[in-house]
Amino acid sequence: MSRIITVEGSPVLVRVSDVDHSKTQRFRPKKRKKTYDYGIRQLRPQQREALAYVMKTGAVDAETKRAAGLAAGYSPTYAVQAVDKVLERREIVELLEKHGVTQDKIAKTIAEGLEAIHPLAKGRQPDHHARHKFVHEANQIRGNFAPTKVKGEVDIRAIHVHMTPEDVVASEKYRKMRGLDAQP
Repeated sequence: MSRIITVEGSPVLVRVSDVDHSKTQRFRPKKRKKTYDYGIRQLRPQQREALAYVMKTGAVDAETKRAAGLAAGYSPTYAVQAVDKVLERREIVELLEKHGVTQDKIAKTIAEGLEAIHPLAKGRQPDHHARHKFVHEANQIRGNFAPTKVKGEVDIRAIHVHMTPEDVVASEKYRKMRGLDAQP
C-alpha cells in the first residue's frame, strides 16, 4: 500500500506495510567443526598440562577434569569442556599410533609425495597435482601460511574544505533559504 506524505512542502510517495521486515530475516550461524574433526596436530602446552594432570590422577570424573583444566590455566567456565576435548583428541592419536600411523610415517609419506610420478603418463612425468597437495599439506603442518586474521591500524585523516568568497556567499544564501543559521 502506498501513501503520499509531504516533506518540507514537497509531496513524497511512500510505501507502507504492516509487516516489519527487519525482524523476519534470520541467519543460521556457521556450523563449527569439532576439535576432533580438524585432524591430528600437536597438543598445545596448556592441553599437555591438562592431560598430564588427568593421567597423574588416574580418574576421569567431572571434578578431576575441572581441577585439571584450572591447573592448566583454563577459565573456570571452560575447564571441563577443554579437558574433554583434549581427551577426545588423545584417543584418536593413540588409536592411530596403535595402527602404525606415527609422525615419522606421515613425514616420510609427505616427503615421498613430493616426488610423485604420474601413473598414467608415458615415461616418468611428474604428477604436479599430487605434488601440489603434498606441498600444501607440508606447508600447513609447518605453519608457513599467512595468518587468516589481519591486524591493522585505522588511519583517521581530517578533511579541510577550502572555499572561495563566492562559495561562502552561496552557502549563507542556501542556509537562509532553508531556514538554518547563517553561520555553521
